[in-house]
Amino acid sequence: MNDAKTGEFTKKLSAYFRTRVDVPRIMRGEKQEIERLINEEALLLAKYIRNETKEWKPRIANILD
Repeated sequence: MNDAKTGEFTKKLSAYFRTRVDVPRIMRGEKQEIERLINEEALLLAKYIRNETKEWKPRIANILD
């Protein structure tokens, strides 16, 4: 990719990660950004792998318009 396409791709990817989804946050709130959801899922999976929790149910996001 050239610099212009790389910059455009980076901007669109960043905007996508800021998209809000209807998945409640762990602590509070009804909606969150995709980036936060990924981070929370990684935390929950790590707790499951370390046997800190007995099960891990991945949360699936529906993208809001």
